[in-house]
Amino acid sequence: MLLTPEAELPDLDLAGIGLTGTGITMEKPRMTGFSDNRRGYEVTASRAEQNLLNPGVLGLFSLEARMDLQGNGWAVLAAEEGVLDTKAEALDLRKDIRLDTDKGDRVRMSEANIRFPQEEIISNAPVELASGSMTLTAARMRVTENGDAATFEGSVVMILQPQGSATAPTRTAQ
Repeated sequence: MLLTPEAELPDLDLAGIGLTGTGITMEKPRMTGFSDNRRGYEVTASRAEQNLLNPGVLGLFSLEARMDLQGNGWAVLAAEEGVLDTKAEALDLRKDIRLDTDKGDRVRMSEANIRFPQEEIISNAPVELASGSMTLTAARMRVTENGDAATFEGSVVMILQPQGSATAPTRTAQ
């Protein structure tokens, strides 16, 4: 039997790999690599879907990307859905995106485009950043230079809380 990408195949399950129509479903895929600056990254997911007509592109679900940062730090990026382009080493994320660093920085977004070799994260949707006693919201964000430079645009609001102060005044019942 000759199999071509256009052939319709029955659903099969072969040790975590399933074939359906012109696609492949994989359980718990993992990809690792290095940026242009030789910093490592790893992308894992609960499931990946690949169309045999475009094998360099993977749909990822419940995914997590761990990236080494300058100075031996790290960042973990998680999202509900994403599309990984293995040739371009790019990851486009959607739904409930969370970026956390070992230094306690936290970013929340609804979309993000990550270019691993360029060490760049771009979001053209609203973002929220919390770091120490600072929170920032913006309509768009671009992080470059492996996290050393960030640009925020559109309705940027920054709130600074003095160290040691309460986040909100407290009231006592009378």
